[in-house]
Amino acid sequence: MEAITRQIYAEAGRNGMAERLYLESLVTQLAVILLRRYSTAAEPAKVLPSAGLTRSQVRRVLDYIEANLHREVALRDLANVTDLSLHHFARMFKRTMGAAPHRYVLERRVDRAKEMLRETGTSLVEISLSLGFSSQSHFTNTFHRLVGATPGEFRES
Repeated sequence: MEAITRQIYAEAGRNGMAERLYLESLVTQLAVILLRRYSTAAEPAKVLPSAGLTRSQVRRVLDYIEANLHREVALRDLANVTDLSLHHFARMFKRTMGAAPHRYVLERRVDRAKEMLRETGTSLVEISLSLGFSSQSHFTNTFHRLVGATPGEFRES
């Protein structure tokens, strides 16, 4: 405490030359020491993070994903739909949906591709491009990794 108060005194005595941010950090350090050593107040209860996205947020973000499977979906776009920061949105989405946003979007694209493979005669190139994959190769590799079969093999079975 003595060292911090000496630094505060030295900075305050510089006739307006003191760095405000530095002074504030010194005062904060002093306040923390005083509270930890001399306060008789009970520690505040820890605030638990929310359980996840609200129903309204989930509905909005899932609707957005479904409407935009044909193009690149950025994390920023999804966070904006829910009015959350990028980091908070990603954490809450994973907690709610059980998968990271990127993984969830990939799985939805593959699910939609399965439907198209079963129900239409659309070419693999058209399916891949209509679902936001950069190429048929990207589509085939992703599909195979998630399903365990190529799109052609899946269509035949």
